[in-house]
Amino acid sequence: MIVVVAALAFVGAGGSGFGVSSAMANPQEPYSRMLPLKLTAPPTARVGQATAGISVRLNNPGAEAPDARLRLVIHEVDHRSHGGHHELNPSNVRVEVQDGGSWQPVQLGVVDGGVMGAIGGEGAAQHRERHKRGGFAIREGFDKRWPLRVTFDVPGTYTLVVAVSPDNGSRHLAQPAHTTIEVQ
Repeated sequence: MIVVVAALAFVGAGGSGFGVSSAMANPQEPYSRMLPLKLTAPPTARVGQATAGISVRLNNPGAEAPDARLRLVIHEVDHRSHGGHHELNPSNVRVEVQDGGSWQPVQLGVVDGGVMGAIGGEGAAQHRERHKRGGFAIREGFDKRWPLRVTFDVPGTYTLVVAVSPDNGSRHLAQPAHTTIEVQ
């Protein structure tokens, strides 16, 4: 199986769609360099159990960048070996982020057959705004790691894509990262 992911663009009609695009940081904008973004995750997970060991790390070795949100998109890749395609929705996949010493839910919405959520600043309310601009401050020397847990209620092969965007995906501050997780 080959998975190819370009950059993600989340803006659509009404500002709430999802698509795949080659959009990157616009060189005409005041901020145009790509920040280092790393995603690590185990290759397998169990149905109905929170998948531990998922981590996203973003750092900023240069000048201050625009406030942004960590955008998360999950799609089913291979459903043939698990009895058919399953539309992902917030009732059969859940994402949590460790925030302030506890696990907080990230509100997900359905996008293009998958689900999308966003992580803003600290505090549970900041993880409910999927399409809102801004988010957490990315100052010079910023170095942040987000531990994540994902619970899948349906077996299959899924792709988790993470991106950092200040404006719902028309601009990216880091090259999106992705991983594939086989859920049994």
